[in-house]
Amino acid sequence: MKIYKGTVGSCFSTTLGSVLHELYHTFDLGHSKDGIMGRGFDNICKVFTNPQICKSSSFHNKIEFKEQLSTCSLKHVDKNMKKDFTVIRRTEEVDDTLLTKSCAVLLSFHRWLNNYPTQTSHLSFDSSNKVVKSTAGVRVVEIRQTEDELILQSWVFISKVLKFSFQIPQNVLSELNNQNLIILVEDSIGTIIKEEFVA
Repeated sequence: MKIYKGTVGSCFSTTLGSVLHELYHTFDLGHSKDGIMGRGFDNICKVFTNPQICKSSSFHNKIEFKEQLSTCSLKHVDKNMKKDFTVIRRTEEVDDTLLTKSCAVLLSFHRWLNNYPTQTSHLSFDSSNKVVKSTAGVRVVEIRQTEDELILQSWVFISKVLKFSFQIPQNVLSELNNQNLIILVEDSIGTIIKEEFVA
């Protein structure tokens, strides 16, 4: 069920979607090209209602028979005759409410959502060498645009082996070509730094 602009459903989707979007900003999530942190929230039914009710007929598998049979001729059909048909597969649905991997990992380690011990960490970003360091282990590194905080590049480290430092690759810095950017880093105990820097 796609909710189109100019309808009551669209108004409801947009307002609820924008509330969720803004709520995620309070957890330091940036904008993404897709998903709830992107533009639009038109398929609200995928999250808050029974997905079976929401599915339009275009999402169901269809069988198209080559021979045309009327109900009265069914009793005269040869049971041994091979039936010629084509199965039209349903198109895959995209979940418009997704979080990008870096946003999901940022939330999963966020200090407000976890009960971390009173452990502290030293988290830093060396802007001259473009190196991030944390004594607790780096979990998320994001590079964002300054004007709208759109995530341009991200790296996540979710293995059990901690990564205590990370250097932004030179090829990424070359692509970003001396832009003013924001770096956001989170470590294993939910400590976050967010700084402006020049690529």
